[in-house]
Amino acid sequence: MAAPVLRTLWLNCLLAAVVPAAIAIAGLVAGWWAAEDRVIRQRSGDALSSLEIWARQGAIGRPVAPAVWRETDPRWLGLAEIVWNGDALGWSASTGSLTLDPVAPPAWLPAAVHRPHAEVRNGRLVMATPMFSSDGRLTAIAWGEVPVPVGIPLGWLLVAVVAVLVAAGVMAAYLARRISGPVQAIQRYAEAAAAGRDMPEIRETSVETLPLRRSVETLVEQSRSGRVP
Repeated sequence: MAAPVLRTLWLNCLLAAVVPAAIAIAGLVAGWWAAEDRVIRQRSGDALSSLEIWARQGAIGRPVAPAVWRETDPRWLGLAEIVWNGDALGWSASTGSLTLDPVAPPAWLPAAVHRPHAEVRNGRLVMATPMFSSDGRLTAIAWGEVPVPVGIPLGWLLVAVVAVLVAAGVMAAYLARRISGPVQAIQRYAEAAAAGRDMPEIRETSVETLPLRRSVETLVEQSRSGRVP
C-alpha cells in the first residue's frame, strides 16, 4: 500500500509542475501564432502600400518606370504594368523576375481594376492594383511580386518552450525533494516502529513535511510508552 501512495504523491508533485508548464506552453504557442500573423500581415500590407504608391504616380502626372521603382524599393522581385491587347494579356513595361503567366493569369486579376488584391502564389506574395492616368483613365494594372513575408523566427518559440520545460523539470525535482523524499523517510520510520525494529534516522525534513514528522514521532513515542494517543 505504501508504494502506491508514494507513487501517487510523486505523480502529484510531477503534475504540479507539468500542468502549469503545459498551460504556459499553450499560451506561448498562441501568443507566437498571433504575433506571427500580425507581423506577416503588417509586412504584406507595407508591400501592397508600396505598390499602390507606385501605381498612383501616373495619376499625379509623374509616372515612374518599374525598373526605377524597383531600384527605390529593392524588396520587389519583379514589377510589371499589365495591359490587355484584345483578349490577350501582356505588359507594357516590366522589371525583375515574374511568375505571372499571361496565358493562365489568376482568376482574380480582372477584379484588380477595381480594388487591390494580394495572395501567396507560386512561392511568392503577388499583388495587383489599378493604375490611372492624370485624367482618371485606367491605363494598366500594377503587378508586383515579393518574397513571402516571414514573421517571428520559430527558434524564439522553441527556446521559450525549452526554457519552460526545464523550469518544469526543476520544479518537479524540487517538489519531489521537498515532499516525496521526506514523506518516504517518515514512512520508513513509522514502518520500522510498527515492526519493532530500530528506527532509521529521519535526516531530511522540509517545512512542508515537518508537522507530519512531529505527528508520527509523537504517535510512536506514545505507542512505545503504552499511552493511548
